[in-house]
Amino acid sequence: MIRFCTIGCGGHASTAHGPAQKKASAARGDIELAACCDIDETRACGYRETFGFSRHYTDIGTMLSRESPDAVALVVPTTLTSRLAAPLLECGIPLFLEKPPGLTVAELDQLVIAGRRGGGAHQVAFNRRYAPVIAGVRGILDTTLPAEDVLQINYEMIRYDRRDPDFSTTAIHAIDAVRHLARSPYRRCSLSYRELPQLGTGVAAITIEGHCESGTQVRLNFQPVAGQVTETGTIHAVNHTLLFDVFGTEPGRRGSFTHWAHGAAKSATTLDGDPIDANGIYREFVAFLDAVKHHRIPSPVLADCRQQVTLMEAIRSRASTLTFPPSP
Repeated sequence: MIRFCTIGCGGHASTAHGPAQKKASAARGDIELAACCDIDETRACGYRETFGFSRHYTDIGTMLSRESPDAVALVVPTTLTSRLAAPLLECGIPLFLEKPPGLTVAELDQLVIAGRRGGGAHQVAFNRRYAPVIAGVRGILDTTLPAEDVLQINYEMIRYDRRDPDFSTTAIHAIDAVRHLARSPYRRCSLSYRELPQLGTGVAAITIEGHCESGTQVRLNFQPVAGQVTETGTIHAVNHTLLFDVFGTEPGRRGSFTHWAHGAAKSATTLDGDPIDANGIYREFVAFLDAVKHHRIPSPVLADCRQQVTLMEAIRSRASTLTFPPSP
């Protein structure tokens, strides 16, 4: 039995991670939802009642000492992740932490060091990797094409009325997804921006163009204030094209992907189901639990996330070009 605690009971935790935790507990039978923690006791109490945790706390240290959990999730505002994650990693408690793993490369590097000191398992919540559509597309790539045969990956992250002063902490999802699908590290990226100050401080359309070590060209298009909420992509390879829609669009929200090969449609897949299945949040949490239970290394770990955080930080600072050193 995995004794599990979670830290952070706010909006994102309640709409995404809480339902996944509750579903995992009901489906698996090997996870005990021991306790949840939030500085706001009303939120902590509500989270406990809604998702079936046994107890709630307002202090992390008290919860950890009383509950002695086998695994912990950390789902807090991005400004708090690094500060709260470091001592958990140092203690060696298996940790599932929401992205981004630090707001800067310096914060990420500190967390990597803390994780090595503690030696516990940890996983960064880049849920697109576990979304059924992305997993399906990656499966076709793995069984059909070497990374060097992938010519181009185009990825669009479209949102409606997202006037965040810093969209980079959402954009990092697409940055990770493209790198995951390329199966190759980024080598060089150019970034461009259309600033939209009339809509708010920091609001901008963002484009990243570049290539990976494999030679694959990439183009990522971020439109935070467009007319719908979608994430779609196209992958062109030698004699192959894959089209995918990660989540689908309202009202149906049905993800899909199509594989074309040698001029003909080879397969087409449409996926239905619970939104927490479609977005990968449930599957990534289950993967973390399985890794803890069977003493495996989860994926991705902090050390896998340096390029993603570097590009996120570059967007925030409005950098124009990044060149990464070759991977070892």
